[in-house]
Amino acid sequence: MLGKRYILGTIDQKTLGIIFRVDLNLSPEFSIQYYGSPFISKGAFSELKHVTDPVAVNYDERFAVYQNPVLVDGVYQLTDYDEGWPVVISVGNPDFNFHQFRSNFVAKWEYRLGSFIYFVWSSERTGRNGNSDASIGNSYKYLGDVYPNNIFLIKLNYWFSL
Repeated sequence: MLGKRYILGTIDQKTLGIIFRVDLNLSPEFSIQYYGSPFISKGAFSELKHVTDPVAVNYDERFAVYQNPVLVDGVYQLTDYDEGWPVVISVGNPDFNFHQFRSNFVAKWEYRLGSFIYFVWSSERTGRNGNSDASIGNSYKYLGDVYPNNIFLIKLNYWFSL
């Protein structure tokens, strides 16, 4: 009977993140600020293997690479051997494509000396799929398929003078 197995792999990962910010003062009383941060990370795993001797002096003796893994409907079928008998282990495909866009928009109006009205719009889109071979451009396009989480806020600040 097979005991606990730790399945590992070699990952080819590419990550791209950009942060941009714009501050614009349209008048001494009115300003707007925008912050945006798109982020893409995709990874493809190869050389799936299991741990055989984690403290071996030679690094290559610590793992046994699965020969001829078969990918069927997003699940790897890995053949392992228990006392000489072949045993098939099923492992979900770990490949990933993570995409996220976060942004904030703030408009501030000083309608009276010391008194402000703020309008804030915060938006966030986060998604993932297993399409690790997509280009960075296509990964950014996946953001359009993700339903956004939007938060709107209006804050009124009034200065009372005594």
